[in-house]
Amino acid sequence: GGGTSWSNLQPIAESLIGIPYQWGGTTTSGFDCSGFTQYVFAKAGISIPRVASAQYSASQKVSNPRAGDLVFFSQPGSGGVIDHVGIYVNSSTFIGSQSTPGVAYASYSGYWGAYIVGYGRY
Repeated sequence: GGGTSWSNLQPIAESLIGIPYQWGGTTTSGFDCSGFTQYVFAKAGISIPRVASAQYSASQKVSNPRAGDLVFFSQPGSGGVIDHVGIYVNSSTFIGSQSTPGVAYASYSGYWGAYIVGYGRY
C-alpha cells in the first residue's frame, strides 16, 4: 500500500534533468544516484537514507513496481552490493543520476536491465 506518487515526484525530478553526475553529490551542483533520489524525495517531504544500499534496506520491497517507487541495481564488480538506484517510471524507463549523462531518463533495455535487484516503496 501507500507509496509516494509519481505525480508528486515527477516535477521535482524533471526540474533536475541535465545536472551533472558528481560522486558523493547531494546538491543541484551535482548528484550521485542516491543523492538524487534522496533530494527528490526530501523535496516531496519524505526522508530516505543517503546511500543506495541503505535506501534498499529501509524500503518496503515490492514485486509489482509503480511509478514513484525506487529501482535498485547491483553492477558487476560490486560484490552483490546495491550500488545504483533510480526512480521507477514504467516498465522500460527510470530517472536517475548516471555517471553519463548526469540526471536523465534511462532505459532498462541494454545495460541497466541486466542488473536490477529489486524495487522499493516509500
